[in-house]
Amino acid sequence: MKSILKFLVVAIVFLTVNTAFAQDKMMKHGDKMMKDEVTVIQLSQTPGAYETKALALTPGKYIFEVTNKNVDKKLGFYLTDATKTQVSNSGLASLVKKGETARTGIVELKAGDYNYNCPLNPTPLYTLTVADKMMKTDKMMKADKMGDHKMMKEDKMMKKEKMSDDKMMKSDH
Repeated sequence: MKSILKFLVVAIVFLTVNTAFAQDKMMKHGDKMMKDEVTVIQLSQTPGAYETKALALTPGKYIFEVTNKNVDKKLGFYLTDATKTQVSNSGLASLVKKGETARTGIVELKAGDYNYNCPLNPTPLYTLTVADKMMKTDKMMKADKMGDHKMMKEDKMMKKEKMSDDKMMKSDH
């Protein structure tokens, strides 16, 4: 009887320690997820143009979500760096039919200048500037004055999403 009681005490202590360790690990995982937040940039294409003419972002992880607004053909999204090389993971999961939306994988952007366009629509090259501090470039300020640039509204154009590791891995494919 004493050996059974000792076994139960040891088992309870073991389970308590393991539960505390698992909770601590989950909390650290939650902190990591907060740091790994992904920002979704919503872009809409109309015949021959993107509605957003320029973007200014800070370094980080992004998903680009492209909506086809009344273009009678399937659309794509092409994001290139300063060397005109397509940015890793920036292709859409599928071409976008009229009235539909598609997403890229998670794209990690570092400080620098990028361009985006749709060769299938086709659209001109649009500027995406990534800087440590969000500043408007001269080019963007001139576009604002000309009424050619729509500034992103945080509630409409850009939203933060907390994603689990599983969801991130699925969106990468």
